[in-house]
Amino acid sequence: MEADSAPPTILLLGLPRSGTTWVANVLGLADRMRFVNEPDNEKISWLGRCYKRHVPRFPLLEIGDTPRDFARLWQKAAVGPRAAWLSRSIFARALKAPDSFIAAKEKQPALGFPPSALGPRPSSLPPRLIKSVHAVLCAEWVCSVAPIGYVVVVMRHPMAILASWRRLQMPDATRAFTLSEPVQQRVLGKVIPASDELEKQALHLAVLWRGLEAQVRRNPQWIVIVHEDLCSDPNAKFRQLYEQLGLAFTPRVEAGIAAQNREGSGYKPVRLAGAEVGKWKKDFTDEQRKRATDVLAAAGLAGWL
Repeated sequence: MEADSAPPTILLLGLPRSGTTWVANVLGLADRMRFVNEPDNEKISWLGRCYKRHVPRFPLLEIGDTPRDFARLWQKAAVGPRAAWLSRSIFARALKAPDSFIAAKEKQPALGFPPSALGPRPSSLPPRLIKSVHAVLCAEWVCSVAPIGYVVVVMRHPMAILASWRRLQMPDATRAFTLSEPVQQRVLGKVIPASDELEKQALHLAVLWRGLEAQVRRNPQWIVIVHEDLCSDPNAKFRQLYEQLGLAFTPRVEAGIAAQNREGSGYKPVRLAGAEVGKWKKDFTDEQRKRATDVLAAAGLAGWL
């Protein structure tokens, strides 16, 4: 980035229920930060509904692929003047959600340049944070079609993610596209049998995980943070992340971290950080844990188990 350009757009990635909302809440406390929440989630985003008609929920794309509508979605998310108004935050505000940084940030003025402007942004414009849990198989492609400056990847123990999916009965837990043989061959290099719902959930997770992991290995400049590390010392780890992104870690950020460190449930973006590590072990019987970890290990995740 040129010295006179604004802080670059940050793309925040992670599997569903990996902790991306928590990280987004904390990064959103940065001075003047604009937040675009899951623009590619067609269930909650007008951008997604308009421009994601010809790709699956978790698109598997490589640099050079040309789904033009989907590329426009990411260009609008990265530089569009009203992208933040087209995602979950507008619905949260309409439902009178608690006063959070998401709602507060929407009160900022719109950016003053057209969506097609893909050059460096003037220093007078605020930084932008885009969160996605559905671009984990196409992150490199996103960076090739939109002006992304930093990529932050949140990783979490795979069994903790799986436990959260099952606890919340998330519909993302089983997807025909990720379980198809062509996708398994492309991402895993083999086809792994899955006979019941638990094994299908574990296999779906493994495909998403391995696809993201391969991109991380090819891009050592991407910033990888581990959810369990954040939980061990939120202030220190978030301060380090702020420094890596060139953002000022202010007392407001520190107070925001403390405010979120309280008991929560479901989709609420609060948690007792110290109680999160290992909590997943209570959600599985020994037999369920073995079957799930057998699938994950067969897919190449043994190092995390």
